Amino acid sequence: MNISTNEIEGFYEPLQSVSASDNIRLGGNYQLAAISTQQHILLLYVNGAQRFQDQWETGMIKAILKPTGLVNIFNVTWFDAEHKPLKDGVKAVILSNHIISIYFDKEGVTLKWAQTGNKKEFDTPFHYSMYRDILYNTTLIPSFFISSL
Repeated sequence: MNISTNEIEGFYEPLQSVSASDNIRLGGNYQLAAISTQQHILLLYVNGAQRFQDQWETGMIKAILKPTGLVNIFNVTWFDAEHKPLKDGVKAVILSNHIISIYFDKEGVTLKWAQTGNKKEFDTPFHYSMYRDILYNTTLIPSFFISSL
């Protein structure tokens, strides 16, 4: 089994979702896996889609977190249930207790995930090496992102 040295990497379970509007419909209770590249943190879909679930496969990119220059605060590109990117007003904060919070200012939505299990081990059936291999599988990565890897 491969071991990650980045404590952010691992699996995340949904912790909380808060919406300021009854008109916002969440796409699911997403379980995610986080991996880091040299320039980004990728949140990969594991399971939990409720809307358009037939269009989501394990390993597809759900969000790209780009550092802002402020510690543990990121600009986010979030891919909604229909794979449309949301960027404007989307920020993430990674807390020291391994909770990822994503804030959608325009939509008035906050989503939170908590890291599960051993922070450094990717266990079967979703091995760490599989997620590293996904980075080079261009069918799962949006085309605009490939050039920046």
